[in-house]
Amino acid sequence: MSILNDVQQILSELGVPRDGLDPASHLRADLALDSSETTELELALTRVFHVKVDLWDRQDYTLADLAHRIERDVGAHSEVVDHSGSERDPS
Repeated sequence: MSILNDVQQILSELGVPRDGLDPASHLRADLALDSSETTELELALTRVFHVKVDLWDRQDYTLADLAHRIERDVGAHSEVVDHSGSERDPS
């Protein structure tokens, strides 16, 4: 599963309709995440990918931009953790 798919799955689990989770969708402008959803998304990204992404800055990430940022930050990590907390091979 790709990082973009993982991000889409997290957002779906937070209650965002799956059909609106296009790679070009912006978190605030298109998906209209509220403050609690934004906080939950930040926490989930930290838990799943072991990266800290500030979703409160001025940039309104698209899902593709967010996935790229996570991929860059994960970088040299050889393992990624899935939503259940178990380790998996990132390939």
